[in-house]
Amino acid sequence: PLPLPAEDQRWKLREAATAMSLLGGLLFVIPCAGLLLRLPLFAPVRQTPPPSLPLPTPSGRKLSWCLFFFGALVAAALFMPLAKATLTVFPEASSVKQTWWFPQRINNALLLWALANGTIALTLFWGAYRLHGRHHGVTPSMWGLKLTAKAAGLTSLLAFTVIGCFYALLFTCYELFHADFRCLFVAASTAFPSKMLIVALEYVPLFFVFYFANSLRVNGGTRHEGASAWSSGLFNAFGNTLGLILVLSLQYLHLGATEQPFWTDGWLYVNLLFGVIPMMFLLPCLHRIFFDLSGQTWLGPLITCPLFVMMMLTSNVCYIPLK
Repeated sequence: PLPLPAEDQRWKLREAATAMSLLGGLLFVIPCAGLLLRLPLFAPVRQTPPPSLPLPTPSGRKLSWCLFFFGALVAAALFMPLAKATLTVFPEASSVKQTWWFPQRINNALLLWALANGTIALTLFWGAYRLHGRHHGVTPSMWGLKLTAKAAGLTSLLAFTVIGCFYALLFTCYELFHADFRCLFVAASTAFPSKMLIVALEYVPLFFVFYFANSLRVNGGTRHEGASAWSSGLFNAFGNTLGLILVLSLQYLHLGATEQPFWTDGWLYVNLLFGVIPMMFLLPCLHRIFFDLSGQTWLGPLITCPLFVMMMLTSNVCYIPLK
């Protein structure tokens, strides 16, 4: 038989098609949530949108940019030390032993990083309010946090329903076309055992600190009167990813200059960022959209955190016991 030419590559077309399905799946959750919010059952979820924050003063703008770059530097500086800390915090998974205690060796690094950065972000947010915001017209009522117990329960139910609809669409697509949602390092996979749902119960609550902090910053810290949604969206998207981009850039610029990666022992942790950065870039935009739909800060992270964490967990090796 005649050999096929090297240019005869079909995987590129398949990759483009699954990338479109991934984008479509992620966009699907927005109208899905919007339609569910129209149902009488979920009427209490919709809150009266809080007033926007007043336009920042010159000193407020300086503070915002200082926090922007400080947060990026902290995020970059903490990544590899916390990745190495997983050897102590999660010894079984780090030793490639079967365990139920946070069994994903590589994702444990991101877990510690997200927990630390989420905590720092909440601290900086509160500190900026106490030292500056409250003296310039900002009040906690502008943050969209207040919910009744009934509204909080229905918000959680709505988020669970949206995620269920996303996975129903994913599995239907797989049954019809034998293809899931993926693009290079980002994937929503159908190939996972039901035990992964138990694993998700460990990871989601701790990751939620980061996702909630992001939603609070987007909707309670940068939603200013008269500000363009696109400009604030880009500001938050780069603020969410700049630190990780610095880590990835340092690794591969050093590789290009010296033929040796900057981190040799922890190169797998750095490679994880190829799949994380696109999701982190998209995250603030989704949080702003869900805020505009519901008038509250909680709905966004309640949808995005379990959804993105499940995508991450089902795309990496997991050392759970076979029996």
